[in-house]
Amino acid sequence: RYEAPIIDISASGLLFAHTLPSLAKDLLIHTDIDLTIKFTDKKLVIGSRVRRKFKDNERCYFGVQFLNFAEEDFRYLFELLYGRPYTMEEEDRWEGGSPPPPLDLFE
Repeated sequence: RYEAPIIDISASGLLFAHTLPSLAKDLLIHTDIDLTIKFTDKKLVIGSRVRRKFKDNERCYFGVQFLNFAEEDFRYLFELLYGRPYTMEEEDRWEGGSPPPPLDLFE
């Protein structure tokens, strides 16, 4: 179990950083992990996959894509981040209005 600061977050994923070298060594691209994100009034557990990994002189950064979490939790996060409820119009759009990229979960 690790705790790390969230650098950036969207409804589709997040970027976090950590200083522990063993985590940087063990957490590889395409690794599936369960993230727990704690807010003041709610805790979300989200199945995720590491998609990016890079380092600077102090920390290793991990970009993760959200793959699996409860619809209620997704709607909570969406409204928290964007200040409006999730609607069916959002269903066919990716963030920024472009179509979603293909996602092969069985690579």
